[in-house]
Amino acid sequence: MEDLDPEGVTDVAAKLRGQADRLDQVAADLADARADWAENAQVGRRDRSSSQRPGPRPRPSGQRRLLTPSGVTA
Repeated sequence: MEDLDPEGVTDVAAKLRGQADRLDQVAADLADARADWAENAQVGRRDRSSSQRPGPRPRPSGQRRLLTPSGVTA
């Protein structure tokens, strides 16, 4: 930037301040998003614990699982 008069310098300074304010807001938004991500990721890990995993459903006694030639369970 060359040949700026006082008004030009003031204009550039105002634009730079605006950009700095925007970067401050982006940094705050990013910090909030990271905290939210970390909180939800931990909740997700707890929800998938081995004690809560669905297992195979027990069949009533006496029933057997049969496969047909096409591989479909009968």
